[in-house]
Formats: sequence, C-alpha cells, structure tokens
Amino acid sequence: MSTRGLCLEDCLEDSPQTRALIGVYEQDSTIFLEFIQSLRNSYQEVADKQNQLALATNSLSNKLKQFSNLSFSLNIVVEDLSSTVNKLAVKVDEIAMINKIAHGELIENLNGPHSQFGEQDFDEFYRLKTNFHSSDKLHEDATSRLARVPKKKSNEKSWKEATDQLYATRKAFHNTSMLYCSCLNTLQKKKEIGILQPVISLLKSQISYSVLCEDHRQEWSQSVDDLSVYINKLKSEVDDSRQVSLKSIDCLDAASTRAYIPDPPVSLDFPDIPVNKTRTQISGYLFNRSRGTIMSQWNRYYFFTQGGNLMKQSKDDFGGQLCIDLEGCSIAPSDVDDRKHVFQVVSSNSKHNVVLQAESKHQLEEWIATLSNVSATLLSRRRQEQAVRSSDSSTASAGGEQDQATNQGVGQKTRSSSSSVADSLASRLKPDSITASGSSMFLRLKQAASSLVSPSEKDSPHNKDSNNSKGDAAAAAAASRSAQVANQERLLKNNSQSPSAVGDKNLHALLASNTSISFNLPKIGRLVPNDGQKESSENKSTEDEQSEHGLASSPSSDSLKQAAHKASFTSQFLGCKEIQGNNFDNLVIDETIWQIMTARALQKVMNTIEVVVAITDCDVILLNASDQSVLKVFESSTIAKTQTHAENPRLFGFIVTNDNSDPICYTFESFTSGNDVCCAINTAKAIHESKLEYEESEKQKTKEEEEDKADQSADQTTSSRMQASSEA
Repeated sequence: MSTRGLCLEDCLEDSPQTRALIGVYEQDSTIFLEFIQSLRNSYQEVADKQNQLALATNSLSNKLKQFSNLSFSLNIVVEDLSSTVNKLAVKVDEIAMINKIAHGELIENLNGPHSQFGEQDFDEFYRLKTNFHSSDKLHEDATSRLARVPKKKSNEKSWKEATDQLYATRKAFHNTSMLYCSCLNTLQKKKEIGILQPVISLLKSQISYSVLCEDHRQEWSQSVDDLSVYINKLKSEVDDSRQVSLKSIDCLDAASTRAYIPDPPVSLDFPDIPVNKTRTQISGYLFNRSRGTIMSQWNRYYFFTQGGNLMKQSKDDFGGQLCIDLEGCSIAPSDVDDRKHVFQVVSSNSKHNVVLQAESKHQLEEWIATLSNVSATLLSRRRQEQAVRSSDSSTASAGGEQDQATNQGVGQKTRSSSSSVADSLASRLKPDSITASGSSMFLRLKQAASSLVSPSEKDSPHNKDSNNSKGDAAAAAAASRSAQVANQERLLKNNSQSPSAVGDKNLHALLASNTSISFNLPKIGRLVPNDGQKESSENKSTEDEQSEHGLASSPSSDSLKQAAHKASFTSQFLGCKEIQGNNFDNLVIDETIWQIMTARALQKVMNTIEVVVAITDCDVILLNASDQSVLKVFESSTIAKTQTHAENPRLFGFIVTNDNSDPICYTFESFTSGNDVCCAINTAKAIHESKLEYEESEKQKTKEEEEDKADQSADQTTSSRMQASSEA
C-alpha cells in the first residue's frame, strides 16, 4: 500500500491500520512541506538579491551621470572624462536592466500561473488536515450519542436525531478522509516537483540572463579592452610622474639644506647667500607686531609687494589686505621686544608704522633693500610728475597773459550767453557737501568754461587769423585746479564710508561670479600723424575694430597738441571688470578695486602695465608708457563716473558706459595722486559739455535770427503791396 499510496476504499472502514498509515503519510508530508518552504525562502532570497543588484546598478548609473554636473574648483579639463563616464553610465544602465529582467523571471517561474507547485498545495494540506481531525472528533461524538439511546424507554424522536447526526458526521468524515488521503498521495507525487522546481526556475532565469549578457558581450568586451589600455597608459604616466617627482624631491632637498637653517652657526661652515639689493618685488612670511592690551603680540603673515603697496595675508584668507602705502616710507632695522632681525616701515607723515621680524639676517637685508627701492621709485616718479605739471602750468599761464588783451575784444552779447552756459554747468557740478566757503572755486570753474566756449577774435569776422589756443589752455588749467579742490572736498565727505565692511561677504560672490576680470590691455594702434597722408590698412582696420567696440578712433598727435584742455598722468593699470546695472553709487568703484586686487592675489598676477592717461576736452586716451602706443580711447561723454579709493587716494578708477554692452570699470594706481586724474577727467567732461551747450545755443540763436529776417522780409513785402495798392 505504501508504494501505491493510500487506498481510498479503506477510508470508510477507518481501521487502526488505516489510521496509522495516514499518520505516517501525514508526518512525511509535514517534513516535506517544511523543507519545501525553507527551499522557497532561499529561492526568494536569491530573487531579492537579484532585485537589489538591479537597484544598486541603477543607483550606480545615476551617480555616474551626476559627474558631468559637478563644479570643480581647479581649472582642469574634464570634458573628455565626462563623456567617457556618461558612456559607462549607459553600460551600467544595460546591466541594471538585465538584472531587473532576471528578477522578474525568477518570481514568475516560482509563483507564476505555470508553476506546478505553489502556495495552494500548502493551503490545501493544512486545511484538509484540520478538517480531518475535526470531522473525526464529530464522528466519534455522534457515534457515542447514538449508543447512549436507551433500549427500554425508546424515544423515536431522540433516536431519529442521533441517527441523523451520525449520518451527517460519518458522511462528512468519509469525504474529508478521502480528500485528505488524496492530498497526501498527491504530495508524495509532487515531492520531486517541489524540490526541483526552484532550482529549475533559477537555472531558467540565469539562462535568460546569460542570453541577454551575450547580446552585449562583444560591445562590453570592446569597452573594457579600450578602457584597460587607457588605464594602463595612465598608470604608466602616473608611475613615471611619480619617479620624476621623487627625483625632484631629492634634488630640491639636497639644494635646500641651507634654507632649512636661517642663521647657521659658524661651526657648520655654510656659505653666505648674497643679498639682491636691486629687487622691486618681494614676498614671504614675516612676523608682524600688534599692540595688545597688556603686551605686544607677534603674528605670522604672508607679506608681498603689489604696485606701490605692502600687502599682508593670513593662511586662511582668500586675498591680501593693504598694510601700508610705501610711497615716501622709511625702512630701517629696529630693536623691539628683544627680538632679532626686526625692522620697521614708517610712513612719510610718521603717523603709521609697521614693525616686522624676518627669519634670518639675509631675509632682513633683502626686505629692507627691496622696500627701500619701491619707496624711492615712487617718490622719484611723483617728483617728476610734479615737475612736468609745474612746467605745463607756467607755459599755459604765460600764454594766457599774452593773449589777454586779444580776448578782451569779445562782444558783450556773446559773453552773456557763455556765462549762462557756465552757470548751468557750475550748478550741475556743485555737490551738496560744498559750503559757502567753496563758492570761489565754482566761480573759477565758471570763468574757465566761459572763456573756453566764448568766441575769440579768431572766430570773429573782424580778425579770423588770431590765435586763442593758449588762453584756452590757461582756462582749462584753472578749471582743473578748481575741480581738484571740489574732488578733494567730496573725498573728505565720503571717507567715512569705508568699503571694508563689504569685503568678506563679496569675496564668495567674486569667486562664484562668471564675470571675467582682465589684467591686460592689448595695443590697438599708435598716434596717427595729421599730415594729410593716406592711412595704412592697419590703422583702418584698427579704427573699424574700435568702432565695433564703441571706442573712439586713434587720435592724431596734432589733435592732442591743439586740444583746449590737456593733461597726462603716469599710472599703473590694475585691471578692468564689467559692472552689472547702471546704479553707480559711491562704493561701486571702491568695491571693484578691492575685487581686482583680490583676484590679482588669488591668481598671483604681480606684473602691471605702466600707462599714460592722456586727457583732452573730448577724449581720455590710455597710452603705453614704454612705446607710446594707444591701448584704449574713450570719449569724455561715455565716462559716467570717476572716483578715488576712500582709503588709498592713489588708487582710482572710472566707469565707461556703452550702449552695446555692460558698463566697464577701469582701475589704476597713480604714481602721484588719483585726485589729480579724477579732477582732470571731470574738468574735461565739464568743458566738453559746455562746448556742446554753447554750440546748441548758437544754433538756436542763428535759427531765431533767420526766422526774424524771414518775418521782416514778409512784413516789408506786405507793406509794399499795400502802399502800391493805395497809390493805385
């Protein structure tokens, strides 16, 4: 019976042998089902791991795709690497897709509609097992009730109820027993199916996985081979670079033995390092003394010279800050706090001094020599500039006195018109901060503008050959001096608004900004000689390029000589930067100077261009100081604002507007004073505007005179006709 299973005919007899055999089958099926359940759990774990692999590869692909969106601080080329990473991300996507398909097939083969052993087999066994034991108990109770029906006191109703109950329970038990035995027989036959099906499902899914991988195998193999060759090449380059670096380290270490000991003892017999006393730029770490509450403190900073300034910067700062202006400073050793190699830098007015400590005697002598060279160079240039300006002023004054008698012949009517133009100019230029004590300055500016725009005897029909250029030059010089006073008073008012408060918060904006800062000015031409000769193709192309960028054409040397107002200043060009918007407040130029100086420190740009700022009544021209080539030409009307730095008057800048692009701020460091340059530019603008207003008023006056003549002619014609008709 055990070989062919449980016999259903024996279920109704319910003998002890049948019960024992059913118990054996039941115990065997229970062990089998528990093993099948654990096997299915292991299979489900494989499917879950396959799903996790699909999710993990998909996450890896997304991470690789994010590489192209990263923003690196270093300026390195990552386009090729980004392209390669994106291609690899596509390959990883394909792997994630294959893993996802394999996971779906695993689940479908185990629990799908074509599965031959599933959850219903477990549910049927445990349900029939429970029903078999419960129906057996009910059948036993019904048999006992019928047996308890009394024989003497026979009750038809009781007997019938007991009989009906026995019939129902025995039939239910018989049916349940047959179903249960059939289920046990089926489980014995499905034993092999239950054990082999999970393994077969796993093999089928892996076959599909292998087929999908085989479709991509050749492509993946080619990518792996190419990348392996590339990686091996990179590894070889890295190894070679490492070897070169190690050799360089050994050489530098051997050559730097002397630098490791600032002041070696005599017993070591190290050679002395010669001091370079011709340097004009220097940088390095020094100790800086600061006054504390009780005693002085010494902090180590990185100091460097930039232009004519001594800058300092801590290790955590992004940019340097101004320490002291070196013009006219005295540098000498000092004996402070019982420290060696100490020297101090004292300003020209003795109000500011900086105490520094070098590491060695050699470093001390080199710093003192370099800073002294910078200070002497600045002082020499300032004296040369003052001498040139004094010579030009004397020449202009002599010319003005010589032509004074000629200028007195101007008509009263014309002077009255010119005076009104100058009045409007003075009211426009006069700042609110100027009190009544500065009224004389505006009177001088008014007189300078009036003498410039009033027609001289050269323009008079009585004497067209007279020359009035020298008188105009004297007037322009007076206007320059007046504007200088106004600008200095304006600076005294604005000095209280220091831009240092905005420095730290704008540093991150400077680093994250996409606006470029330029430290160079390319040559666009030379001064064109005004001798009537034909221009070369180079000059023509230069003028075309300038016109495209909104610049004035290259000026002629004669036009510079004949300008009514002219001045020139030697300065160092620091850089230029685009400015967003058209709201030019008092801090915009100071902030731009700070940003450009910080950018120079960050990019370690120490070289500057020495330029000559040539100013006429119409243009502002930037010339290269070495070869006098033209770098930039701006019309006076395009300069929207000019200003010196609130804390360092030698630093100045001006903003140039253009209809086709954003405004640009150009910054400089003057060898003398930035106030003089700003005053000269403002004076040139004032004279140019006065000329334009005077010409406009003359045109309007001429138009009115022509209209009056036309009206008089019409009146005469009308009166002649009326007289003729009356005589007729």
